[in-house]
Amino acid sequence: MTESPVLVMAMGGSVFGVDATCGMVRWEHRINTNYSNLAGVIELLVEDDIVLACGEYSNELYCISYPNGELIGKAKLGSPSHQRPVMLVDGDRIYISRLREVECFNRRGEPLWKQCFDQVPRANGQTAALAVPGKVRQTDDAGRK
Repeated sequence: MTESPVLVMAMGGSVFGVDATCGMVRWEHRINTNYSNLAGVIELLVEDDIVLACGEYSNELYCISYPNGELIGKAKLGSPSHQRPVMLVDGDRIYISRLREVECFNRRGEPLWKQCFDQVPRANGQTAALAVPGKVRQTDDAGRK
């Protein structure tokens, strides 16, 4: 028997796995957003067998197994930020960037390295882009104005 596809969604400070054939909620994870008025501001990335979720105002990355919803791990990021994170998966590496830094984790959320770009001037609305051959991820905060 083939497992039903799962629709992953973020709403109200949680990430849900919804059975795409019948609409039943199969799993839920409460995500720390650190900002009660914007409880649903969660950046998501679903790739192959992993779901990444990060609250915009928090400093935690959640690694969730797709499609079963098991929490694989959580990672502490740099300082909390008001900027949406950019997340990219490439093989066994997870890259996440906010403000003027990029961090690399394994698929269990364990930190591998971090690089700060203090030489880049701080600017309002500054966005980041991450890319490897065949993949590009970039935020777009312009829609919030």
